[in-house]
Amino acid sequence: MVDDKISQVPYIMKLGKNTVNVAKQNIAASLLVKIALGALGLLGMIPLWFTVASGDDGITLLLLLNTLRLTKLKA
Repeated sequence: MVDDKISQVPYIMKLGKNTVNVAKQNIAASLLVKIALGALGLLGMIPLWFTVASGDDGITLLLLLNTLRLTKLKA
């Protein structure tokens, strides 16, 4: 809390709940995409380089954008 204002408590509580929800979304999305790409890679349906690039770098960028939604939360 900034400036020890007790009026910030509801905002901090709301931010905390939203943060947990976004973290759960990010974990679920990451696992889902990695499992799907891994299965497609093992089956030979997509090349290995694409699996690695999109599974690591691509999903990281998408999850970062998802996390940035927290900055729009108003007090």
